[in-house]
Amino acid sequence: MTLTSADRGGVLTDLPPMFCWSKIGMEAGESVTTIVERKEWERGRNGGIFLWGIGTSLRNSLPVLVAADPRPSVLFSPMRSRPRAVDEDPSETVLWRSAEDLYGGRCTLPPAALVTSSVVTGQAPTRYALVCGRATPMEAAGAAGTVPGDRLVNVPSGRPMGGSQVTAVVSVGPGSSHDRGYPIALRAHLVPPYVVRLLDPVSVPAAIRQLSRQGRRPEYFERLLALRGGHG
Repeated sequence: MTLTSADRGGVLTDLPPMFCWSKIGMEAGESVTTIVERKEWERGRNGGIFLWGIGTSLRNSLPVLVAADPRPSVLFSPMRSRPRAVDEDPSETVLWRSAEDLYGGRCTLPPAALVTSSVVTGQAPTRYALVCGRATPMEAAGAAGTVPGDRLVNVPSGRPMGGSQVTAVVSVGPGSSHDRGYPIALRAHLVPPYVVRLLDPVSVPAAIRQLSRQGRRPEYFERLLALRGGHG
């Protein structure tokens, strides 16, 4: 059953009972619009599959979500907070070239998967990615629906979702929302293996990063793919 505004205290929602929710913003010097354009480029070349980088593994909650729905929904909403300096203008950006599942088994990345992330100086990069499927083209303009952020609870603990959490498996708790809600920018579903741990990062040269800033996106994507080489 899908929750509607009539079901949940007047909040304008169109939500499954349990879903993966991720707040998205600027990352590795790229705006959400640019990132979505890259994800659409991936999707078109990977038979409807694209990877979205996240900072947490979801190892404890993902099995519960998949047991309830083997094709679970993943919803993306824009962040309200300003991006960190490292996300706006990182000193280094890496491209991830291979992956493993949450149990350590090696995975083959889709042929055109391009996941980048900012690097904090002095910290070893750790990154995961949602494995997403979508049959139709995506746009950065947004999608219908709103997520009532103040009523979300973590699955399976049932604890309220914390303000610092960016990606989580959630459900909508009881009561009325006093929050204006987060608009849904993009909808997709998760496909096996659902979440992967990214491996084998390589630094993206400044000359390649500059292509994105210059609006030369197709060339930028192709150069990233060449940098990934035969890794998968």
